[in-house]
Amino acid sequence: MSYFFANDEINQEVKLSLEDALQNGDGVKYGYFIINKRNPNDIQIINNHPDWFETYLENLHQLSDPVVKMSLSRIEGFCWDEKITLSTQPDSIQGSRESQMMHEAREYNVMNGQTAIIHDYQNNLVLFSIYNLSSNPTVKRNMPNMEQQLFFI
Repeated sequence: MSYFFANDEINQEVKLSLEDALQNGDGVKYGYFIINKRNPNDIQIINNHPDWFETYLENLHQLSDPVVKMSLSRIEGFCWDEKITLSTQPDSIQGSRESQMMHEAREYNVMNGQTAIIHDYQNNLVLFSIYNLSSNPTVKRNMPNMEQQLFFI
């Protein structure tokens, strides 16, 4: 784990800032990912859904997550759902891994969301994904404002 994002005190401050920004987000879950682009196994995820993200990290899902893969070549945020694997490589081994990962995510009620993207100066990919948006339309409507706040966290 990179020292750059392994500071527990800073990570706790980030978590508090995110939860403050989502204070009206009942039922909305989030993951704030920091992934080293050179070594995707060097990852930190600050979140409010520990069961899912423990499974995510144990199974190295960042290597097959279609949201992560799409974010590597984008700078603008995007909405996604469980069908995101259909737009990547459905007939390949990798497409099969993506489908399996999304199937497992569904078991944790992770089926749709929106992701904001930052590529930082230390070659990290920073993602802020919120999901289960259908449970709180106010949060979905305010996502553009949250993307702006992400730059200040």
